[in-house]
Order: sequence, then C-alpha cells, then structure tokens
Amino acid sequence: MRTFPLAVCSAAALATSLQPLQARSIPEPVMGVGPVLERTLGSIGIDSDNSVSPKIGFENTSSTASGAMTYEGFRIGSGKEAVHFDALVVEGDEEAGPVTLTGQGVSAYATPRDIEIETISVTFDPDDMAALREIERQETNRDMSRIVCDAVKSGLDFSVSNMAATLDGASPVSLGDLNLGLEAKSIAGRCVDLVKFGLQDFLLDMGEDKVTIGNASLASLQLLTPGMLERETGITFQSDLKIADVAVDLSDLPAPVTLDVLQSSGKYDADSAIPLARAGLNDLMATPPGAPWSQTFQPGLTHAAPDLDPAEVWNAIRQLVGSGYFSIGGLKTDLSDFEALPPSSPIRGPLQLDVASSSSMKDGALNFRIRKDADPLATLDAELELHMGAANDVPDNVAPDAVMMRLPLKFGRFDVTFDEHGLDQVLSQMTGQGIEDSVLSQLPMLPDDQKILISDWIASAMGKGNHAHLVLQPDSPQLVQSIGPMLFGDWAMLADVLNARTVD
Repeated sequence: MRTFPLAVCSAAALATSLQPLQARSIPEPVMGVGPVLERTLGSIGIDSDNSVSPKIGFENTSSTASGAMTYEGFRIGSGKEAVHFDALVVEGDEEAGPVTLTGQGVSAYATPRDIEIETISVTFDPDDMAALREIERQETNRDMSRIVCDAVKSGLDFSVSNMAATLDGASPVSLGDLNLGLEAKSIAGRCVDLVKFGLQDFLLDMGEDKVTIGNASLASLQLLTPGMLERETGITFQSDLKIADVAVDLSDLPAPVTLDVLQSSGKYDADSAIPLARAGLNDLMATPPGAPWSQTFQPGLTHAAPDLDPAEVWNAIRQLVGSGYFSIGGLKTDLSDFEALPPSSPIRGPLQLDVASSSSMKDGALNFRIRKDADPLATLDAELELHMGAANDVPDNVAPDAVMMRLPLKFGRFDVTFDEHGLDQVLSQMTGQGIEDSVLSQLPMLPDDQKILISDWIASAMGKGNHAHLVLQPDSPQLVQSIGPMLFGDWAMLADVLNARTVD
C-alpha cells in the first residue's frame, strides 16, 4: 500500500495486514469523483481512476449550495486494508487554495485491532502537500526542513472527536477530542514552525492498569531545525505545555497516582541570540549534507566542529534574553494501605508533591529559583543569582578542561530555606540515618567546627513550624573561581566575603 501521509486516513495504518473482525457490505468503486477530491487525492499520490492502490469507492454523492460535496459510504483501500466513512464531506476550490475533508462515522475493523471515530477533519492546501512527495525520493543533499516547511506553509489543521480503539485485541483506548495545527514560514532564511496541540479525555484501559489524561495542550513557535536566526526579526520564540487531571493506576504501584497539573513554559528573544549564531554555534549545530532524516532535526556533530572562540561564545551568551518556568501541582498518592511501611511512618498516608521552578537571563545575569513542597516530609525553597562578566581572549594553549576557569562567572546571591516535618523520621526508618547523619556522611573531609555549623543549621529546621534560612549576598558579585578555594579554608573569612547570615 502506497504511503498516505494525510492524517484523515491515519486509521488505515491500524488496519493494514489485519483480519476483519466483522463483515461489512463494501460498495463497488464508483468512478467520477468531484474535481476537488480528485485534486486532493492527486496531491498525495492516489489516482481517482483506481488504476493503482489504494483503491477508493463510494455509494452515493450529494452537494450543497455552497459547493461542498458529500460522498456517502466512502471507502479507501480494500479488504482488510479498508477504512470506511459513513460520509466524507469535501469543501474547497477545484483549482487552488485549501481543502477541508471531514469524515463522519469513520471505522476500520481488523484483528487484533479496531478503531471507530465519530468525526475526523483535516484542512490543508493540496498544492503544498505535493512537497511531501519529495520525501519518497532517494536523493542526497535534500533539505528536509525546506520540504516540511513547504508542505505546511499554508497551514494544516487536524482534529478528531470521540475516538474509540482497541489495541492488541485487549486494551481499549478512547479519546474525546484531539486537535493539531501546523504552520511553517521561511523567515530570515530559516523555517519557523508554529505548532498547536490539544487533547481531552484520553483513556488507556489495560485491565488492571489504567491511564487517564483529562486535558493537555501545547503551543510552540520555534525554528524547525537547530540553531538561531542570523538577522533581526523581532520574533520571540516560545513553547507552552500544560497537562492536567492525570490518573495512573498500575498494578506495579503500591497505590494510584494522580496529578492536578503540570505546566512548562520557555521563551527567548531571537534577536538576542544573533551574536551566538555569528560566534559559530549555527555551524556547530548544522546537519551535514545528505544526512538521513533521523539526523535532520538534531545537531549534526558527525562533521568537523568549527573552531570556536570561547570568549566570543561566552560574550554572545551574555546577550541572551530569555526565561523559563516549570511546575508540578498536586502530584498525589495515598499509602495508607501500603503494609510494607511501618504504621508510624509519616508517609503511611496521603502524600503530595508540589514543585515550582523558574529561570531567567538578561544582561548577563542568570536567576534560578526552585520550591519543593513534599507533604508531609519537607519544604525546600532556594534562589541562586549568577553573573557572566565580559570575557577576554582565552589563550589557544589553554586545555579544554581549564577554559571555564578563564571565563568570569560571578556569584551574586544564594537564598535557601529548609523546613523539615517528617523527612528525618522517614530516612531513619529506611536507612538508619537521619538527615544530619546522611548529609555529614557525604562530607567526611570537613573539619569538626564546620560540621558543627552544618549540624546546627539542619537542627534549626527540624520539626513542623521550624525552618532554617540562610542568605549569602556579597556587596558585589564575586568570581566563582575565588570562592571555591575558600570552601576548603576558613569559613569565617568566607562568611565575611559573602555576607552570610541566617534569618529567623
């Protein structure tokens, strides 16, 4: 069966080479499809005269005043490879522009799998889709990003409503709604891709194991291939992901796990990355001509790496402007009935984890923050600020491992708060060591006076309602290279340099 890239017939892949589950009346092929459908099928390599596979057929046709044509009892493929549509509605112009195909009552019955879809729809421009035919050609030096960019330059929208499928004959899958939108444009000589994805009411039922996802969404504006733009465009590249209302119930887990929401977001100013591209990073990430598809969308490091100037790259990174965010809200389970835990264990009951982290970069300043709240164990909240100073030339004879020591990374601020309310007991029951002993066992080289400082700080965080809070903030950013040796020296001097203080 010839490759059929349209999402509207993706169900055909499930039916290929499988035996029918139930008998169904299959109409004989009817000649004379409308010009819009003929144009559409031709763009993806299917002949409407049925001279080659996959063959098509339908029972009746009707049209509306707007020009849409409905093919009743539409079928593509034959026998065990057939995909059936109660109705296929085709809308569009017979000569140019986008076409919308809407399938109603779509089904493919085969052993050990079957699939039924209430509605499936795809909108695309057949003239653009012809670009995908190039993928089948065994040519070298082909630019796959250009082919994909051309294929969706007018946009491609795909949606499914109310899908039910059975995989391997025993694992039902159901889906309420799925939407996918793609659009690509050539900007400043590079392919920029906009992707939108949405999903609702997903269920995978494997008997004792079940996975459900209430909803998920993704919106992303990115370059299709690795690298950065080299001309000003005013574009901000950004990706936003959200997954909510997840439940995982697996027989291998001691209890079901649920997730309220997971969110991730990241963006950067494309113009701020131009210096980095010109410093040689684009050359480093370029794909060699003739590379296979699997390498096309990944950094191609199989060719000779360019001769990068560490100082130039460093100073280019300083000009980046961007930010990111990641959070997990309400990751829960209940171990009340997990008999492997002692009855007195703090985690023998409901557990919840919440995590929020963020990062940003501007004017060479990097800021990071993370907060973890594991109830009923502990809460950790930490912030770190670093500064990238302007770098001078790095001598050619400097060993690669020593290059970072020549680059001015400066420490600006560190703020950490720790609140223990159950973790110490859990560690003691599971490992025989509490938090203090576990930490100090990893620092055997420290002298006793420094171990005492660590012990006292941890002790101040023990017990619900108590917390340990430490702030390090020098009067001006200090070179990390100068702070490192002081960690193994006099901590009183280090505390003066970093203005270290504990906060009640």
